Amino acid sequence: PRAPCRARSLTLADIDDDKQILDLDPSLHFHLLQQHLIELIRAGEVGHALAFAQHELAPLAEEHPRFLKELERTMALLAFELPV
Repeated sequence: PRAPCRARSLTLADIDDDKQILDLDPSLHFHLLQQHLIELIRAGEVGHALAFAQHELAPLAEEHPRFLKELERTMALLAFELPV
């Protein structure tokens, strides 16, 4: 029998003090920022989500164009309302 997995999610807060890991892995950095953006959108914090995307994700997507389509799809979430 396998032991139960006790893994937990990695968040920006977990590695906030160790920026070097983010510099070494732009994909990890982008996806952590993207997850934060999704959580802001889910929480209905549209203004904060837009500012976060503009200041954090847009520069990363500009530096690494492979993330642009994914960022666009994530921003499209703003067009939908969550069911009540």
